[in-house]
Amino acid sequence: MSKKSKDARIIDEWRAHYADRGFDAKFPNIIIPEHDSKLFRPVLMPAFRELPQNATLALVRKNCDVVTYVADDNLDRHIIHNARSRTLGSYVILVRKGFEPDEAYLGRSTNEVDPYLLIGMNVRERMILGDKVLAETKKHLDVKGWTLCTGSRYADGNVPYVRFYGVEVHVYWDNPDDSDTRFGLREAVC
Repeated sequence: MSKKSKDARIIDEWRAHYADRGFDAKFPNIIIPEHDSKLFRPVLMPAFRELPQNATLALVRKNCDVVTYVADDNLDRHIIHNARSRTLGSYVILVRKGFEPDEAYLGRSTNEVDPYLLIGMNVRERMILGDKVLAETKKHLDVKGWTLCTGSRYADGNVPYVRFYGVEVHVYWDNPDDSDTRFGLREAVC
């Protein structure tokens, strides 16, 4: 299969996933980076202006319950710093396959591994990845560990994390200096 037809297949698969959630995703000029499909998966993200965090949350809630732990349930108001989201149109990242955070980053604080929002997924990317994996496998990400979304920050500087707990996906936060053996980021390769 040629690279062009492989890219078209991946883009069509992602468009269908978003369409199943009632969103018409457009990915103009998307090129999927070369990658080992046994180790990495592409995550295609619509432009932030087309699918901001609150709309992403609504989209994911069509498939599972999500608790945000912010009083007004408004992620756009509370999570104000996001790598990639505000400056790019539609884009693609590669993330390592697996149901838990990247092992190399477990137990390390955000300030130790990603203080400048350069390495990890942002919260919008993590919610979309979790939704896609759940649709494909009927299994949730982050059952044992918690993905630190080091590509995002709340207004107060705290770092969002996402985990599956009980019967819900939880979007919570932690101090960027804190570490825990369950915390880890998922590296986002552009």
